Amino acid sequence: MQPPQTEYPESPPQVAASSTLALVHYLETRGGLLDRVRVEQATGLTLATLKDPDLRVPASAHYRLWELAEQLTADPGVGLHAGQVIDPSAWDWSAMCSSTATLWRSRGAVCPAAPTDQRISHPEF
Repeated sequence: MQPPQTEYPESPPQVAASSTLALVHYLETRGGLLDRVRVEQATGLTLATLKDPDLRVPASAHYRLWELAEQLTADPGVGLHAGQVIDPSAWDWSAMCSSTATLWRSRGAVCPAAPTDQRISHPEF
């Protein structure tokens, strides 16, 4: 038996432009490491285009930017260090929800002061 055919053609994997822009922001904070020309060549997009909150970036371009960031910083732990300066409040709610395992964990990321002593009847908690 063959699997059912989908009505929509498959598209290549994509990520939210805000994730790519966050890495660009990190490079800006590293004292002149942001090479706009190389970033735009790696992603195939202008930096101005990345500011579109609805834009989706091909994952392959996003990964090329991570490789470039590692080269520019000479830091194999660039992902860990970038996470130290990225402001989660700059992401929209849907980005937070899609980057966490559950909506409950998203709530903690968006509103860290929210009470955490509530009991939920769910095996994951």
